[in-house]
Amino acid sequence: FGIQIRNSGYLNKTVQEITAGITEPQKKLLAIYNYVKNNVAWDENIDKIPDHTFKKVLEEKKGSSSEINLLLVSMFQKAELAAEPVLISTRAHGMIHPFVPMFSQFNDVICLVTLGDKKMFIDGTDKHMPMTTLPKRCLNGEGLIVSKDNARWVPITTTKASTIISAELTIDSIGELSAKINIARNGQDAGIMRKTYTDQGEKKYLSNAFEGKSWDVEKSKFMNITIPDETVKEIHDLIIHDHAQTTGSIIYINPYILGRMEENPFKSEKREYPVDFSCPFDKFYMAKVQIPSGFDVEELPKSKILMMPNNGGKFVYSVNRVGNTINFVSQLAINKSVFLKEDYPFLREFYSQMIAMQADQIVLKKK
Repeated sequence: FGIQIRNSGYLNKTVQEITAGITEPQKKLLAIYNYVKNNVAWDENIDKIPDHTFKKVLEEKKGSSSEINLLLVSMFQKAELAAEPVLISTRAHGMIHPFVPMFSQFNDVICLVTLGDKKMFIDGTDKHMPMTTLPKRCLNGEGLIVSKDNARWVPITTTKASTIISAELTIDSIGELSAKINIARNGQDAGIMRKTYTDQGEKKYLSNAFEGKSWDVEKSKFMNITIPDETVKEIHDLIIHDHAQTTGSIIYINPYILGRMEENPFKSEKREYPVDFSCPFDKFYMAKVQIPSGFDVEELPKSKILMMPNNGGKFVYSVNRVGNTINFVSQLAINKSVFLKEDYPFLREFYSQMIAMQADQIVLKKK
C-alpha cells in the first residue's frame, strides 16, 4: 500500500483540479469519490493488493477493488482528508479471526475516512450505491486499518437502509382502487433498486414489480436513477382490480398495497447460527384511504407497537379516521445487523406477530 500511495505524486494536480474552489471537507470528499466512480469502472475482481499503478488504472478506466479503493485513499489524502485503507474479508471469503495472524484471512480492501468525529467506510466499486453505503459483500465483522502509526481493528458498518412507501387510495362502490404510490429508497435499498432498474430497463422492471397482479399502470416516473447520492424515487398511478374484496354491502381492504409480509422467514423453532441482515434497515408504509360515498367504517384494525429486547427492533402499526379519510402508518425498524442465536426466539416471535397484524383488514359497510 505504501509504495503505491507514496509514488502517486502525479495525482496532486488532478486532485487540485477536482477540488478547486471547494473548502468544505465533505464536498471535497464527494467530488473526489464521484470523479473516481465516473472514470474508473470496476472489473469485477476482488483483491487486496493492486496489480497496476494508479496511472494505468486511470488510463484504462478500469480496476480491481483494491486498485479503486486505494486510488480513493491516495486522492483523499492529497486533498488533506484523513483516509486510511482497511483490509477486510468478504462474506463469501469467511469471517476474520483477529487473534490468528494470517494475511490470507483478508481478500479485499476498502477506505475509512474520518471527518471530525464522523467515520465513514467507503467503497468505490458499485456505481449504484451511495458513497456512504458499502456493498453487502463488504459487511462481514471486523477489518484491519492499515496505518503507519496506528494499525487497529474496527467493526465494519454502513448506513441504515430505508424504503418509504406512500399511497393515496380511492375506492369505488365495487371495490376497485385508484392509487398513487410514491416509493423512496436510501442506502442499500437504493443501490439494489438502481441496479435492478438499470439491468432490466424500465419496461421489464415494471413488469416484474407488479407481476401476478391485476393492476393497470397508467403512468410511472423515476428520479435519481443515475445520481447515487440522492434518494432514488419512483411514482406510479395505478388502477387496482384485485385488492379489495366485496361481499354484498361490505368491502374488505387491507391497507398494504405494497410491502406486506405474508410469511414468516424464520420457520425453524431453533437456530444454531446468527441471523445476519447485513445492515440495519427501516421499512415505512403510509396510506390515505378515501371512504367511498355511501359507505361508512364498520371496523378498523387496532393500533399497536411491538418492541424487541435491547432495542433490537420495533414495529409500529397505527390506524385512525379523520372525516372521510382513513390514515394508516406502519414502520418496521431493525436496529442491528446481526442477531445471535440467543435472540432468535424473540426475533421469530416478533415477525410472527407483525405478519399477523399486517393481515388485518379495514371493513367498510354500505349505509
